[in-house]
Amino acid sequence: MVVTCERPTMTDLTSNMAEDAPQPSLMPNAEARQKLRKRRGLKDKMSRWGITTAGFGVVFALAMIFVYLFYEVAPIIRGAAVTPLVTVELPVTGETSGAVTQALFMERYEELGLQYADDGRATFFQLSDGEVRAALDLDLPEDTTITSFASGNPSSRIVAQGLSNGQVLVVEHDYDLTFPDGVRHISPKFVFPLGEEPIQLDEQGVALRHLALERRVRGRAATLVAGITDDQRVVLANITSRSNMMTGETTVETEHFNLPAVPGEPVKILLDQQLRNLFVADTEGRIHYYDVSTPANARLVQTVDAGNGSPITAIEFLNGTVSLIVGTESGELSQWFLVRDAHNEYELTHVRDFRKHPAAITSLAAEYNRKGFVAGDADGYIGIHYGTSARTLYLRNYVDQPIEQVAISPLNGRILAKTPDAKIHVAELWNQHPQLSFSALWNKVWYEGRSEPEYIWQSSSASDEFESKFSLTPLTIGTLKAAFYAMLFAMPLAIAGAIYTAYFMSPKLRGFVKPSIEIMEALPTVILGFLAGLWLAPFAEAHLPAIFSILLFMPIMLLLFAWLWSRVLPDALRRHVPDGWEAALLVPIIIGFVWFCVTLSPFVEIWFFGGSMRQWFTDVGITYDQRNALIVGIAMGFAVIPTIFSIAEDAVFTVPKHLTQGSLALGSTRWQTVMGVVLPTASPGIFSAVMMGFGRAVGETMIVLMATGNSPVVNFNIFEGMRTLSANIAVELPETAVGSSHFRVLFLAALVLLAMTFVVNTIAEIIRQRLRARYSNL
Repeated sequence: MVVTCERPTMTDLTSNMAEDAPQPSLMPNAEARQKLRKRRGLKDKMSRWGITTAGFGVVFALAMIFVYLFYEVAPIIRGAAVTPLVTVELPVTGETSGAVTQALFMERYEELGLQYADDGRATFFQLSDGEVRAALDLDLPEDTTITSFASGNPSSRIVAQGLSNGQVLVVEHDYDLTFPDGVRHISPKFVFPLGEEPIQLDEQGVALRHLALERRVRGRAATLVAGITDDQRVVLANITSRSNMMTGETTVETEHFNLPAVPGEPVKILLDQQLRNLFVADTEGRIHYYDVSTPANARLVQTVDAGNGSPITAIEFLNGTVSLIVGTESGELSQWFLVRDAHNEYELTHVRDFRKHPAAITSLAAEYNRKGFVAGDADGYIGIHYGTSARTLYLRNYVDQPIEQVAISPLNGRILAKTPDAKIHVAELWNQHPQLSFSALWNKVWYEGRSEPEYIWQSSSASDEFESKFSLTPLTIGTLKAAFYAMLFAMPLAIAGAIYTAYFMSPKLRGFVKPSIEIMEALPTVILGFLAGLWLAPFAEAHLPAIFSILLFMPIMLLLFAWLWSRVLPDALRRHVPDGWEAALLVPIIIGFVWFCVTLSPFVEIWFFGGSMRQWFTDVGITYDQRNALIVGIAMGFAVIPTIFSIAEDAVFTVPKHLTQGSLALGSTRWQTVMGVVLPTASPGIFSAVMMGFGRAVGETMIVLMATGNSPVVNFNIFEGMRTLSANIAVELPETAVGSSHFRVLFLAALVLLAMTFVVNTIAEIIRQRLRARYSNL
């Protein structure tokens, strides 16, 4: 055997020496490690500060939202403010001329005041200094004096002077507006809507001690004048007038009627704007109600004790001449109006009381365009009150003398108060939101024309006398109602689907199903609302048996199929379907069952509901609206399902495998593992998913806007609609005036909505943390 030895070359020796040489260490030295630690610490610190700043930024942003909403809502809770401006001398004083002031008025620009005196003179004076702008004398018949005075609805500017010969002179004060040299100038004038000649009210020519008039301008113009003579007779005149367009001549036709006598000593008489009702107050604190809708058959309907044992010292209509405000000698103020009873008869009913004045009520002045009024008393107190909200916004001593007359401007920015020393005290009034109070927003309110107190939201109307109704209770109940039915539909489907998808479904099928459901969340809710309102609602109304069959019997159908699959069908057939793909077999079952229910629906209506289930609901007393909570629950449920499903599925899927595998290894079935291990462990995440879905349902706007009918009703009837806070804001905010009471209430609704979601989410987080702590040992 020959062994050959090869001599190594220089290259091999160099290579071996390089391999045997000590290699430099790959570990950084101490200095490099120190730099690395500093760099890492800097990054950690920047991340910590960045995350902390972002967190505080979110809290700050949320706080600023609350602050801004509170800023817009704060004026609601502010009361009225009265600021004295100037005191002026009356143009006509009782001491110098013997004339007595009958009434005070102001024009809308709050520059001029108007005084009617019982000597037949009307004086227009400047509120700033009392200087007389114009003085107009009424042309009274010879040998007559003014014995009574009456004014119609304040916005009509019409007054009447009752004369000692039984005649009435009707006058309307008006203003011409010019701008010489760019400066506004107001020129007062008189208009005689019934002609310049007095009208004979009492055919016997007896002096008129008390007088009332009202003019109806809708339809055929008519004026009704009522008076009480010195001999206690009640007389009534129905006056119609026509004006010749060519000559301007006014033709007046008068019908005279006698009414039943007043059972008492009258102190004031009032007519309503509809020319249907006459009210007479007497010295014993009673109000006598006459029905004069048919003057020839006028009758005394009712007598009520409105003074509560105290004489009535002042009584006036509120705007619209529906409500009576009654002031008594004891300082009490109350509101009364006619209420229809079960027999379709009207009764004068006591509705509410206001804060008591310290002395007798001497004068009342109603606001021109709201349901508020000003009251003056014998101790010099001024009270600012509002009817609907039952608020007393201001009650303080204004002067040191009794107040004889009060007046308020058409824009509610000035008030006048006359005292016995022949002076008029002018004050600025701030009273922007008197109709809003906690009781008016959240409690039942007795509105004019209603038979009982109710929760009502009605922000606008075609009537000038309309009072806004701003109850937030129907909107809050509607919000909870919509969210309740949406969650009732979405929760079982989303949570059960999430559990099945995460635990039972095959990975391949899960990779298709989960993204598909999550993509549903990207669907615009306006599309869902559009489909719900224009397709689903009419379809459901026409196929009510099918809808109920699907909702009630679909779960039973699925359970029946599951039982057949697991207990009846042969194993050979089941082995052809891979594990985790069983849900795919349900697709044709569901489609077929839905088709079967829809096809059978008309026959079910004929067999059991007389041909129409919709009409059957009406016959049994169930209100059914086409766009109702059922439609909203289905449509909004589909919008909420992706949110709940995605979060709940992630929570179930991330349950540690060693927990489920350990449960199965101990002999538990997969279902027992789900109930005993998976659900408790994933419960914080599932609860969070439900709360996120609830928050989405509460804040949803477009679906409830398009699919509910937007009726602000207070019930949980699944067949009636609702109006939610968010939908109401979306509908009405673009149309409201900035800074108005309506505007403030809508911001209050936004604040309530935000507070509601904030409270719910806070409670949900507390519960989630407790669930997490409870099951953390798993």
